[in-house]
Order: sequence, then C-alpha cells, then structure tokens
Amino acid sequence: SGRFDDTWAFDLRTRQWSNITPRASKPLRRCLHHAVYSEARDEMYLYGGCSSGAGPCPQGDLWILDLARNEWRETGLNPRPPGRQWYGMTFDEARARLVLFGGSGNGVFNDTWEFDPAANRWAPLATNGAAPAPRSRLQGVY
Repeated sequence: SGRFDDTWAFDLRTRQWSNITPRASKPLRRCLHHAVYSEARDEMYLYGGCSSGAGPCPQGDLWILDLARNEWRETGLNPRPPGRQWYGMTFDEARARLVLFGGSGNGVFNDTWEFDPAANRWAPLATNGAAPAPRSRLQGVY
C-alpha cells in the first residue's frame, strides 16, 4: 500500500523483473503520473502526478532516467507546464519531443506543451484549429 519511489525493468527475453532503482537522487514517491520511453535516446521521462504525504500535489516536475547510466536527473526548468495529474503524455520520436496534453491540477487543462531534450526546455505547443475541451484521465500514444 502507499506510494513508491523504486524503479523496475522487465526483461522481455527472460520475462523477469529486476530492481534498477538508482542509489543517487530520484523523484519523490508519487501516483497519478505517467512515464514514457524514448528508444532513440534510451531515456524514460516521468512528469507530474501527486506526492501527497511526501510532497506537493499535484507535482509539476520532470525527471529523466538515463537508462545507459542508470541515473535520474530533474530538469527544474521554467517556464514549464503547471503541475498536474491524469494527463496524456507521449514521446514523438520523429521530432524528438516529449508532448503533454490536458490533465487536472488547479482546474482542468486543455493546453499542450512540449519538452525538447536537446535544448533542455519546455514550451507551449501552438496548434492549428480549436483545442479540444479541457479534460483529464486520459492517455497519450505515438
């Protein structure tokens, strides 16, 4: 029960789980967050969620797990999206960008943000046409 701050990997060949929790800094334990993987960069991106009992709820932090080095690092950048939970997030490999949409925090959002790992920066993503209605409890896929 509760929230956790451990990191696990599943080996598809052996069908076994292994604990790969880095010893150094790591994100606060949390729930209601998403993590996505970039195969080209061999990194996992964890954003937002809720750390009630251990920290803020909702969170607005972005952590990147470098899987080759098994190290977490926090971006700590501004501007950045307002803290949220229950949002949609994916990694666009063609453009090498993390894309975030919607969710809830201080209200319900319909904004779209992207994170550029090469430039280490967040920016609101300008889109064409009308934005979807604000929403939460959604998923993102690329």
